[in-house]
Amino acid sequence: MYSPHKHSYIQARSCGINPRVINRTVAKARDNIVIDGIDFEPPYLRLSSHLPYTPIGNVDITRRPCAFDRWALPKLRRELHSKDEDLQICAITTICDLCHDPEKAFDAIRLRIPNRLADLLLNSNEVIRERSLYALIVIANQADGKTAITQNKVILQNLAELIASEANDLVRLKANEVVYVVSEFWVTGCDLVENKFLTYLTDGIELETDEIIVMRLKALYHLMTTTSSISEVMELDGFGTCLDLLERDNVAVQAHALKCLQILTSSPVGQELFLENKILYKLNKLLNHKNPDVYTYATSLLMFGTVHTKVKIKCKKFVNIPKRLLELCNDRFTPYVQFFAIKALTNISEFPPIRMKVREKMDVVNNIIVDGDADLKRHKEILLKVLEKEPGVFDEEDIMPGYYQQNV
Repeated sequence: MYSPHKHSYIQARSCGINPRVINRTVAKARDNIVIDGIDFEPPYLRLSSHLPYTPIGNVDITRRPCAFDRWALPKLRRELHSKDEDLQICAITTICDLCHDPEKAFDAIRLRIPNRLADLLLNSNEVIRERSLYALIVIANQADGKTAITQNKVILQNLAELIASEANDLVRLKANEVVYVVSEFWVTGCDLVENKFLTYLTDGIELETDEIIVMRLKALYHLMTTTSSISEVMELDGFGTCLDLLERDNVAVQAHALKCLQILTSSPVGQELFLENKILYKLNKLLNHKNPDVYTYATSLLMFGTVHTKVKIKCKKFVNIPKRLLELCNDRFTPYVQFFAIKALTNISEFPPIRMKVREKMDVVNNIIVDGDADLKRHKEILLKVLEKEPGVFDEEDIMPGYYQQNV
C-alpha cells in the first residue's frame, strides 16, 4: 500500500518533523493550499502516488555515450550488432546525429559503417530497419557515401526487397528516399539503373501512398538521364503510369508526374505518345491550376510536346491555351514559368491560324518584362520574329492537309 502521507519522499528525508508542518510548508511554497483526506489525523490511505519527474542533466536514453574525437564512431560501430536491440537503436541514432557533420560522415565511410548497416536493413525489428535506412540517407548526402552504397550489392538487394515487399509504410518510404538521394549523383544513378531500380520504382507505384509516390517520381526523374534509361521507362509503361498519376488529388504527385512526363516527351517516342494520349486536354486544365509548381511543370511539358507539328495543329482546338500562355509570359516573378511559356507560345505560333490569334494581342507580347535576363530577352525576340510572319490565307480542307504532311 502507498504511504499515507503527502510528499512521502520529503517525509522520509525529514525525520523528526511533524508531517503536517511539511504539508503546510509545501502548500504555501506552491501557493496552492488544498486540504484533502490525507491531511486528517489519522490520514486516509492513498490509492495512488504521484512523484515529481526529475530529469537528470546530460543524459539522453535515446542516444549512446560518445567517446572522444576519433574513438566515437569505432565504439558505435561495435555496438551496431549488440544483442540488445535498444542499444542497437541508440547506437544507430547516435551515428545519424554525428554524420550530419561532413567530417564524421567521411569517417563513417572510411570505417565501412554502411557495410555494417547492410544486414540491419532486413532486421526483424522495424525500428532498427527504419533507423538504419535513415543513417544511410544521412551518409548518402556525401558523394562518397552514395558510392559506398552502390558498391555494396547486399545494400542494393535489401533496398530492392524493402521497396517491393516491406509492410511498414514508414520503412518503405525511407527505403525509397535512400534510392532518391543516391540517384541525385549521376555516377551512382547509372549504377542504380544497371541494378534494375527503374523496374523497382515503376512497379506498383499507383498502389503506394502519396509520399512514397513523390519519392519514387523524384528518383525516376534523376535516373532518366540517358536515352537508354528513357527507353527502358517507356518499355515499363512509365508514360502511361505518369498520366494516370495526374488524376490524383495530391499536388506534389501531379507536379512530379509532370516533371517525369517532361523528360519522356523530349524523346521521339514520347512525342508520339503525347499526341496519341490526348494530353492537351489535361494540360488545358493544369495550366490554370492554383499551385505554381503544377502550372510551371505543365507549361514545361507543353513546351516539349509542341515541338511536334501535329501537336501544334491540335492546339488550335484549345482557345484558352494561347491566352493562358500570354498570362504566364508576363509572370516576371517566376523566370522559369516565363521561359517555358515563351518557348511554348513560340512553338504553337508557328502554326499560322494560332499566330493570327496571338497577333491580336501584340501589345501584351511587346510588354513582356524580361528584367535583363539574356535568355528571356533572346527568346522574346524569337517569338516576335515568328509573329511577324504573315499567316496568309488558309482553307481548312485543302491547305491544312498539305501543311500537315509537309511538316511531319
